[in-house]
Amino acid sequence: MTTWSLFILFVFGPCEALIPLLMAPAADHHWSWVGAVIVAFGITTIATMLAMVTLGFVGLKQLRFETLAPWSHTIAGLAIATSGIAVQALGI
Repeated sequence: MTTWSLFILFVFGPCEALIPLLMAPAADHHWSWVGAVIVAFGITTIATMLAMVTLGFVGLKQLRFETLAPWSHTIAGLAIATSGIAVQALGI
């Protein structure tokens, strides 16, 4: 299970494309290009995360959850606990 988990992580991970983009200029000692790749990837990652969170927040705001509002902390705790139990049960 761990081998397949790592395989899926590396296949679908966003950072694997950075390896050749960072190694090629680093091998030629073009440190400004390495810095440019790092800055571009960082800005793109943060912008994407902000956009997705904003879209999710705006989208969920359209739904009415007044009946669940008093239980929000309990639901969040159950989600975290369920995730932890799944990690332990699956041996990830």
